Amino acid sequence: KWHMPEPYPSDGIPGFEVLNKTSRQRKLAHDVDEATMNAAIEYLQRPHEKPFLLVASFINPHDICLLAGEDSPLFEDVRERYKAPAEAELPPLPANFAPPAGGPDKKVRLHEAWDETQWRRYRYAYYRMVEDVDRQVGQLMDALRKAGLEENTIVVFTSDHGEGLGCHRWTGKMMFYEEEVAVPLVVSWKGVTPAGRIDRQHLVSTVDVLPTICDYAGVKPPDVVRGRSLRGVIEKPDQPGAECVFSEMAAAGMGGAGRSFMARTTKYKYMTFPQPREGRFEMLFDLEADPGEMKNLAGEAGLAGELERHRKLLAEWNQATEETACPIQTN
Repeated sequence: KWHMPEPYPSDGIPGFEVLNKTSRQRKLAHDVDEATMNAAIEYLQRPHEKPFLLVASFINPHDICLLAGEDSPLFEDVRERYKAPAEAELPPLPANFAPPAGGPDKKVRLHEAWDETQWRRYRYAYYRMVEDVDRQVGQLMDALRKAGLEENTIVVFTSDHGEGLGCHRWTGKMMFYEEEVAVPLVVSWKGVTPAGRIDRQHLVSTVDVLPTICDYAGVKPPDVVRGRSLRGVIEKPDQPGAECVFSEMAAAGMGGAGRSFMARTTKYKYMTFPQPREGRFEMLFDLEADPGEMKNLAGEAGLAGELERHRKLLAEWNQATEETACPIQTN
């Protein structure tokens, strides 16, 4: 499970090429990422007679997962590379280190045996991994400039998921707290997209990335794509965005058989999880008043309308995506 299969298939796509064939087996993410960076830089240095799509997928900071479970064959390697030189240099615990009020009774991924110093060492290692991949991305961007491609290349930077990082005593993904579900999304085209602007108003999802790239490239996206191009709100930020974005997990982060879901609107976040013999467990957070997600409001009588609204939004999404494994019931 630590290496890519051989040979590297093209899946019948004309012009498709796997640039980095470095095996993951017995290698830290840093080393595989270094090979990815070098292969991508070499590709940018080639002469290009027609438009291209280059995908550089960096693994780090995913190796933080190896520190959460000592059964990994690379546990000692990653611990040695990212160990803190002195306790005084460890970052503090997050403000939302405690589990939320009204959260599930079941304790999952809480690492109860860890003391505060272990949690802080964990966070230290994560930041060092981020620094590693930040340097590698920076060198790739420098190569783009040196190749003279910066002004006619659109660059999209994003991630597949976040990391608990000790917030609510959580590690890894498999949850819908902001630390796990919120990911960076940077869209940059020198001279075309507004430089340095941060948009905190519009709701976007990674399903929007493909139609956005297609829009800028002048290519019609496949009909099955559910996202929508972000070009409109990038160029005209006063335009309205999506009412709601969604996230799904094939397995429940807090136990139970079935699927878990999140519906996120501008102010609220709704989560629903299966529980054995107890139906579904729901959580509702007011992200404006409670950005750390410290109080579950799903049982508040005054928010019954918002709870029902988010249930219905999720039910509509489940219907649109032909979800049958775990239908959501509305009142």
